[in-house]
Parts: sequence; structure tokens; C-alpha cells
Amino acid sequence: MELYRAVRAAVVMRGQSFVQFCTEQAVDRSWAQQALTGGRDGKKAKALREQLVQAAGLHTDSIG
Repeated sequence: MELYRAVRAAVVMRGQSFVQFCTEQAVDRSWAQQALTGGRDGKKAKALREQLVQAAGLHTDSIG
């Protein structure tokens, strides 16, 4: 949940909503949320998680 909050906060600080961010990344908001919260943890979810973290301008090692 911490990762989801960090990505969402970074996006909001840029002046976007999480929905807008997901649309920009061409991913369904629900799928993005599940990947970031750990609800999905397969190979594709891990790749999406990394993509979203990078697109938000964050680094996974700094989040914890």
C-alpha cells in the first residue's frame, strides 16, 4: 500500500489525478492499483509496477 500511496502522491504533486496518469500510461486504473498494492504479483504486474514507479519519477529503493 505504501508504494501505491507514494506513486499517487507523486502524480498529484505534478497536478494530475491518478486516473489521468493511468490513461497517460495506457493502463487501466484498477489494474495499476492492484499492481502497486500487491493485489497482483505476477510477472506482468511486477513489470507494470516498475513502469509506473519510473513514470512517476520515483525509485523503488527509496520507497522501501
